[in-house]
Amino acid sequence: MNYRFYLIGVVLCFFSFTTICATSPVSGMAQEEEALNIRYSPELQPLVTNWIVEYQSFTPAVTIKANELTDASTRDKEYVSFVSDETVSSLAQSSHWKVVVGHDAIVPIINTNNPLLQEIIVQGITAEKLALLFKQSAELNWATLLDEVPNQPLHFYLYDDESVLKRLANFIHSESTLINVRRVSSSEELIAAVQSDKYAIGFCRLNEIRQLDSNEWIENITLAPIDKNGNRRIDNFEDIYTTPSALARGVWIGKYPSALSGNIYAISAQKPVDEHTVQFLTWVLSEGGQLLNKYGYSHLASAEKRAYIDFVMQTENVLAQTDAQETANNWWVVLLGLLVGGIVLVYFLAQLVMPRSASAAAYIHSSSVLNENTIKAPKGLYFDKTHTWSFIEKDGLVRIGIDDFMQHITGEITRVILKRPGEKVKKGEKLLTISCVGKQLTIYSPITGVIQQQNKQLMTNSALINSSPYSEGWVYLIEPLNWFREIQFMLMADSYKAWLKSEFMRLKTFLSYAVRSNTAAYQHIILQDGGELHDRVLADLDPEVWEEFQTRFIDNA
Repeated sequence: MNYRFYLIGVVLCFFSFTTICATSPVSGMAQEEEALNIRYSPELQPLVTNWIVEYQSFTPAVTIKANELTDASTRDKEYVSFVSDETVSSLAQSSHWKVVVGHDAIVPIINTNNPLLQEIIVQGITAEKLALLFKQSAELNWATLLDEVPNQPLHFYLYDDESVLKRLANFIHSESTLINVRRVSSSEELIAAVQSDKYAIGFCRLNEIRQLDSNEWIENITLAPIDKNGNRRIDNFEDIYTTPSALARGVWIGKYPSALSGNIYAISAQKPVDEHTVQFLTWVLSEGGQLLNKYGYSHLASAEKRAYIDFVMQTENVLAQTDAQETANNWWVVLLGLLVGGIVLVYFLAQLVMPRSASAAAYIHSSSVLNENTIKAPKGLYFDKTHTWSFIEKDGLVRIGIDDFMQHITGEITRVILKRPGEKVKKGEKLLTISCVGKQLTIYSPITGVIQQQNKQLMTNSALINSSPYSEGWVYLIEPLNWFREIQFMLMADSYKAWLKSEFMRLKTFLSYAVRSNTAAYQHIILQDGGELHDRVLADLDPEVWEEFQTRFIDNA
């Protein structure tokens, strides 16, 4: 009897809903047109003013009101504000809608005829070594920056730009000033000095040393690569200095030091829904990006630009769908309600006659759902935050493998690239590369030691890592050199399972970022069933997302 009353109530609710939909106006109907309100932080005033002038040159009917940013205007839902990193941290709240519209990167430049060019490219420069120059009272030399090179003189050039000097100080973690620095008055003078001095190094903005008509650096200028992880060599994932577009993309996905890079943002108290605001932001991200170079900033990488335009245009798509619904025949709404009501009726009638066992079976959760409870974690193994496991054998060698978490999110591994027996590995250094149909991830070593044996079965059947990650899918046997100290930082089964909860939170955060930065079409692949993760979440995503996963998830662990 209770079922019948419940059923009648549900059906009546649906009929009421369809009646309201058919007779009520659709929310979001056209309202009186208002001016587009823009705010900007003081340092961006010239850029934003030029944007407005250019935009209104071909859209004169749109009125744009622009004023300097105040704290109150960041809370006003009608305002869109343009801010740089210098002000966004103090103004933007976690609830604010925000999109990147440009970059600001400070880069080290050298002369292409530097006699030590090859060593600079191989080793790179570190923040630690660069900081030594700021403490050195004697004449500067390249041996301070590089290992095992002749004592060649080094001429350090800087110009007085507050943003450049501040970012450089943040990078080396020092406010000291160079005693032997060669001061110049402008970026043009600095670049000219480096072009004519083969022993020079200087710091300037990225856009100042790239040719606008080609994807190349200006004549006689090369970038000194930065060894971000401080291991005294430029690894493959750090090699982003070949072209301006490669570096711009590296800045975007986090491969360039954050202390030397920054962004320009458009922020608002909530996501803009006004048609003119959406169109203006779309223009800023596309044609308007060409004006960034004029004011010392860098435009977005092409893939990044498309991603952010899609992110902004999602609002316009929603509005277009709403308008289409408003003009549609309201009887279709009524018919839809009747259809849904019929489906509900059939469902509840089926519930009345369905055997209890069949009903219970309907609630069995899909085995493809992925969370910390579905990850295997055998007792007796040491788990590392590199998503590897270790087990010490009776002969003292340590067996190493990849954990169940990593193989679940990558999908079937089609290839592994292994180190050879006899090679020494250090904790935190590259251990192996796994590949899934050409998309690669680098896995780091949980221990320090010498490789004694590799699992040769993986050469012909790398999917053993998927099917048997803790047995036949092991990777190396390693002679440990610091075992008892390094296991202090590892986790056993229970603590590992507890830690996995935070890893799944990090994974969801990353995937949400990947969806926003690439395309909403990924949403059905990544987050399903009310936010649950499904098996093989990376398998169907593009190589660019895998690169971001390497940088933002694995390398940052």
